[in-house]
Amino acid sequence: MDLKKGQTLELDIETLVQGGEGLARKDNFTIFVPQSVPKDKVLAEIISIKPNYARALIKKIIKPSDIRIEPDCPVTSTCGGCQWQEIKYKEQLFFKEKNLIESLNRIGNISLEEIEKAKTPIRASDNTFYYRNKAQFPFNLSNGKVKAGFYSERSHEIVEIDKCYIQNDKINQVFRRIKELVIKNKIQVTDEKRERGFLSHVIIRHSLFTDQILVGFVTKNSDIGGLDKIIDILITEFKEIKGIVQNVNEKKTNSILGAKNIIHYGDGYIFEHLKGIKYRISLNSFFQVNPLQTINMYEKVLEYCDIDVNAEKKNVILDAYSGPGSIALWLAKYSKKVIGIESSEFAVKDGIENAKINNIDNFEIILGTVEDKIPLAFKNNDIDIVVLDPPRKGCEPHIFDVISDKNVKKIIYISCNPSTLSRDAKIILELGYKLKKFQAFDMFSHTHHVETVALFEKE
Repeated sequence: MDLKKGQTLELDIETLVQGGEGLARKDNFTIFVPQSVPKDKVLAEIISIKPNYARALIKKIIKPSDIRIEPDCPVTSTCGGCQWQEIKYKEQLFFKEKNLIESLNRIGNISLEEIEKAKTPIRASDNTFYYRNKAQFPFNLSNGKVKAGFYSERSHEIVEIDKCYIQNDKINQVFRRIKELVIKNKIQVTDEKRERGFLSHVIIRHSLFTDQILVGFVTKNSDIGGLDKIIDILITEFKEIKGIVQNVNEKKTNSILGAKNIIHYGDGYIFEHLKGIKYRISLNSFFQVNPLQTINMYEKVLEYCDIDVNAEKKNVILDAYSGPGSIALWLAKYSKKVIGIESSEFAVKDGIENAKINNIDNFEIILGTVEDKIPLAFKNNDIDIVVLDPPRKGCEPHIFDVISDKNVKKIIYISCNPSTLSRDAKIILELGYKLKKFQAFDMFSHTHHVETVALFEKE
């Protein structure tokens, strides 16, 4: 099709694709339209053209879909955080599961019949708003004005907010006060265009079941930069704040956090309790953002392990990408031994402390990448079950070779990315495993993201 940038077209939105955008076709040519809803008829302007597809932005909704609703958040169309607030929640669940199934079929080469046999319906989130326990707010100086909020999608332009509708509201309250204090006390925030300034981000973590708050100020150097005034006010006004940390990141990278932490108040961490397990969470540690759904997901992992909780503990489990021992500690009380592998020193320290706090003595954690350390985990252990919870990029293929060569009967794969899950599933199946069960979890309501727990067994 002969398209031109800036051209406007009437489009009928057919479906939603991974990444959250609507899909339309014009003369069999694919056009992706962000913020659109299936069954919308829109007038859209072409903004980019590739050989096989184009992207367009909505100029006008000619006829809204019957599943379109008015979003609660006034900046959802510009902020990069939520892509689907304008879609009825039941339909969000439908499209998340649909995209997962299509990915397993197309990329994983798994038949629809096998998928349907293994599938358990997607688990809805108990809370669809104010569920997140962590936020990262960028601060920037723009034309002499302090801006703070979230980045607009596909850009470094900050969309200013007063509150985020998917963050726990305690986080919103602390953020608003910090922004006021930064402006009042004339704290130097970063100016990305001029490559100068001091404060780049504020990170706020909240624990749902203990109601504790951890605040992190990410700065370009170790200077206190006037933050001491803000810290004194925060700990006076918010009794929930149990820790304030300054993280120093002097490098010009895409990573928000640096390697150096300076503790200004408290012990530099907070605690969360999930169904009898007490977790210590520091600024740098990974922890699932939706605590209620995390409980549901970890219970599913335990179910897939198929451990007889009343029998003698005999299973040895490898928890790869262990983080602070989130899943490992959940499984340890039902297992003979759990071995974790984790690349973050901060998370390893938290994992060791978490085991002590919970009086768990059958958990050990190896510092290093899964790619490098998985042979070490197998060296003196006959491992029965491997739990994989990799980042979005998935696993390196040789990891599965090691697992298969050691004749591990069961792999439980936790994924936040249907594409890499499907790619890795294809490799796992080629090694002689079968996809026995899987369930999607809506961990991130009002976004296109979906979490999945999948069980593979070697017969």
